[in-house]
Amino acid sequence: MFRSVAIAVIATISLLPPSLAQQRQILNSDRQGDYNSSSVKAANGSTNPIPYWTARIRTAKLNCRVEPGASKLVLMQFKPGEIIPADPGTGTGEAIVRDTQGSPWLRVKMLDSQGIARSSCFVRANKQYIEPSNKQAEIK
Repeated sequence: MFRSVAIAVIATISLLPPSLAQQRQILNSDRQGDYNSSSVKAANGSTNPIPYWTARIRTAKLNCRVEPGASKLVLMQFKPGEIIPADPGTGTGEAIVRDTQGSPWLRVKMLDSQGIARSSCFVRANKQYIEPSNKQAEIK
């Protein structure tokens, strides 16, 4: 009985459309909790960026800085649970960049009061502070 149920589950999963299979992929952090990429590989070998992240912080606010680096100027702060839209920038399409010590930072779109993306800032790309999200930010 167990074997027939397992076969039925496997057969059902294999029939899922590729778009649904891609949505279920999870971006994993390394041993230190760092996210070293903002993209996941699809089954067909293509790379898909994770466009939205959620602020997951243990303090009252998450600092977003002018450049990658803990000592850089703070431009704005995010609240716990706030949806953070990643900014892949131009060129590579990768939203994760490194500071001078090699630590990963996520480039984030800064939204004005009307929800329009005006510029970017950087938050530490570590699971202590952020995590991938399937929720969408209000970007106009």
